[in-house]
Amino acid sequence: SSLVATALTIDSSYNGTISVGTKKLKATADFGLAAAGKKIAFVLESANGSVKTFYRKANGSGVATYTLRMSGTWEAYATYGDNITDTVTMSR
Repeated sequence: SSLVATALTIDSSYNGTISVGTKKLKATADFGLAAAGKKIAFVLESANGSVKTFYRKANGSGVATYTLRMSGTWEAYATYGDNITDTVTMSR
């Protein structure tokens, strides 16, 4: 007889991605299944150095969205755990 062993490794680390809509009002961050149902932080910084952080709950796929309500131009990125996305520009 022979014994067969199978190992399954799941990589829970995921480099998140962020995208912004065509009107530059809505940012969507995707951190994968590891972030499903967890809080995602959207960090916005204005040209004058003002920084604001907003939290949104990710859906079952690990995707969260933030819609800009403030006027002006903002640099935005999203974080989940140790993962940080690239920066995008949002404006109203």
